[in-house]
Amino acid sequence: MSKRTRSISILAAVCVASIPSTQANAQRNPDWTEPFPPFRIVGNLYYVGTKDLASYLITTPEGHILINSNLKDYVPLIQSSVEKLGFKFADVKVLLISHAHPDHDGGSAEIKRLTGAKYMVMDGDASVVESGGKSDFQYGADSTLRYPVTKVDRVLHDGDRVTLGGTTLVAHLTPGHTKGCTTWTMQVNDSARAYNVVIVGSPNVNQGYRLVDNAAYPEIVADYERTFRALKSLPVDLFLGAHGSYFDLGKKYSRMLSGDRTAFNDPVGYANYVREREHAFRQELQTQTSNSLPLAAQTSTAPPPATRHSQIILFGTGTPIIDATHSGPSIGILIAGSLYIFDAGPGVERRMLEAVAKGTRIDTIPAVFITHLHSDHTLGLPALVYYHGPNATFRRGGPLTIYGPPGIAEMMDHINAAWAPDRAVRSRTGGAAPSWQVRGADVSPGIVYRDSNIVVKAFEVPHTVWPHAYGYRVEAPDRTIVISGDTRPTDAIARECAGCDVLLHEVYSAEGFKKIPARVQPYHSSAHTSTYELAEIATKAQPKLLVLYHELYFSGATEEDLLREIRSRYAGRVVAGHDLDVY
Repeated sequence: MSKRTRSISILAAVCVASIPSTQANAQRNPDWTEPFPPFRIVGNLYYVGTKDLASYLITTPEGHILINSNLKDYVPLIQSSVEKLGFKFADVKVLLISHAHPDHDGGSAEIKRLTGAKYMVMDGDASVVESGGKSDFQYGADSTLRYPVTKVDRVLHDGDRVTLGGTTLVAHLTPGHTKGCTTWTMQVNDSARAYNVVIVGSPNVNQGYRLVDNAAYPEIVADYERTFRALKSLPVDLFLGAHGSYFDLGKKYSRMLSGDRTAFNDPVGYANYVREREHAFRQELQTQTSNSLPLAAQTSTAPPPATRHSQIILFGTGTPIIDATHSGPSIGILIAGSLYIFDAGPGVERRMLEAVAKGTRIDTIPAVFITHLHSDHTLGLPALVYYHGPNATFRRGGPLTIYGPPGIAEMMDHINAAWAPDRAVRSRTGGAAPSWQVRGADVSPGIVYRDSNIVVKAFEVPHTVWPHAYGYRVEAPDRTIVISGDTRPTDAIARECAGCDVLLHEVYSAEGFKKIPARVQPYHSSAHTSTYELAEIATKAQPKLLVLYHELYFSGATEEDLLREIRSRYAGRVVAGHDLDVY
């Protein structure tokens, strides 16, 4: 476990302690009530909370938005922080919360009284707020955790937007910690750049929470699962949360005072935090599940279910330039016999059969994903669909869907039409006609596929003048994998990877590029990523393993040259991929 992960665990443990009373908790954790210097985070976003109970002020020309009212007796601290920044507390027009616990919403009635702000709360927490905490599924019976009953002016739902003075926040339902726990996102412009801000509600399992057989909250496990899926899907630049300990407030504030303007820009820290909290949830669920089993089941000598491990198989690492040793770009992710294919360059079907001949077990192909419609990424589709080898070997029920950017559905329609006579003749004469029904599906950025093995998210990348080109982020049972597709440098890669386990990225030799004719340089620089540019991206993304594919050497450069160029500027682990390599 890294030092950072240990520190997250220790701090989170403080935040998830049981809450016998808010006053007792404040005494036990003085950081809850210790004043903290108010400061500007970025753009119109300010911190106005205590050392650990986070409150945020978003200023606009039409008034201000405040997130979290915190403990009922400490509203004057928030008011003082707002006024120290030069703003009027009475100008707060909208009051939001992260979730309905008294350390985050206890002061709401007083803030409404002082400012007249409209109080907006997520469905699931609204009734708790309006009962003063009495209807909370965990703490409702504890009178010491009550707070003033507060009327909710607008009940929010997942995806709702809150807009004031040109600033918009999006409410994401991230339940489990409470039924209406809310993670807030917004874009903040500062110095000609837009930042994706995430303010995490809470993914914590408090001491005393029942995950198994919880009659008051039977869907609690499913809600936590939903929360971790949602948190992992969000684009993140600035990582914030309901407690300062979530995001190392004190350390980042000190860095900011020392001149580090990017102190709060921490997508890797966000990914690590979410991963650690999900691990803690699953450990607690496993413990409670084991404790709830009959004694015979608890003492069974049967082995535990095997963890589903993913394999990454490179079916093709080549480029549009024909190369006898490199098939066209294609990456397979194999989980429990199910093969998910990303891009189908020429030769993909033969590489699949070679992998099988070497002992790889492929039972079925649930889905294929295309990054963009260039020929070197799609010429293998007809062979994959119609060539008798893959078709017969990996026979599956139901239609096979080829997911990709707009245009893939039309491409598949044309492929099906082109080989319609072939199918008809083979069917009439008893030949080996394809048994699959195949269709294309145009998809937009976001979650495009989910089954019991993986979740696949498409994200936009820039590639020459293609209106749509995608990279893919894959959540497998045991790791996170990001595939760049063809792209020039983009912040999207570091954002989607953010400490991922494996980043597969296209690349060309920066030194070799200098020697190619000037007339072709603009095309390649608009289409692809150089070794030096990739080194910078990987330094930000911090993958555990960087795998190079779709390698353009240029001017006699070699694989060793590519690796040397990247390693001169990137300290992480990097390897050059070859056809049929397995990771």
